[in-house]
Amino acid sequence: MPGRSCVALVLLAAAVSCAVAQHAPPWTEDCRKSTYPPSGPTYRGAVPWYTINLDLPPYKRWHELMLDKAPVLKVIVNSLKNMINTFVPSGKIMQVVDEKLPGLLGNFPGPFEEEMKGIAAVTDIPLVNLDFQRNNKTVFKASSFAGYVGMLTGFKPGLFSLTLNERFSINGGYLGILEWILGKKDVMWIGFLTRTVLENSTSYEEAKNLLTKTKILAPAYFILGGNQSGEGCVITRDRKESLDVY
Repeated sequence: MPGRSCVALVLLAAAVSCAVAQHAPPWTEDCRKSTYPPSGPTYRGAVPWYTINLDLPPYKRWHELMLDKAPVLKVIVNSLKNMINTFVPSGKIMQVVDEKLPGLLGNFPGPFEEEMKGIAAVTDIPLVNLDFQRNNKTVFKASSFAGYVGMLTGFKPGLFSLTLNERFSINGGYLGILEWILGKKDVMWIGFLTRTVLENSTSYEEAKNLLTKTKILAPAYFILGGNQSGEGCVITRDRKESLDVY
């Protein structure tokens, strides 16, 4: 069924983002320069802005964006399926995705579950800038992939900025996801934590406290910056505790 397939792929995208946090090419000793402003044959112009109205019911918040990006999303979904089927020609991986992942949707905390259902309903994951508003006022801004309800990087005007980065550990995200599937729900999906901090924290210290103490599914680095002198830190996280704050 198309609806179940879309729900499954939205969940798969969330799982992958949690497992790898934020993938980047291997570091090299080459110094890159003159990369901004972007140019070249692949440059398609500035990344567009969309308003996410937090006053709307979660199910409806992403409808305008997903209606606009649905054709591109379908291309991405088909490319993802083709890539997976290339490695597993039997199609069993996609069969498991379609049959098993939608059943996990009821385990996500609000508002993320209803937002993902709304995204799946509209599209039957391109890069955008998002302006999250409540009462017609900006709560926070972020750059993300259309349809991903968690956040990788964003800022709360006048208060703080936040970026999530990948951290490799043997006790990593895949283990955390497996434990979550098996019923251990006392941890938070990493993209949902960054979204919650950006949306609800009212100060640098409150954001720092949540990022250092909340149990999460995957190890990570959080880069947090405030608006006062001395307000800035890199938080090195294991799944259950902070290893360092500097």
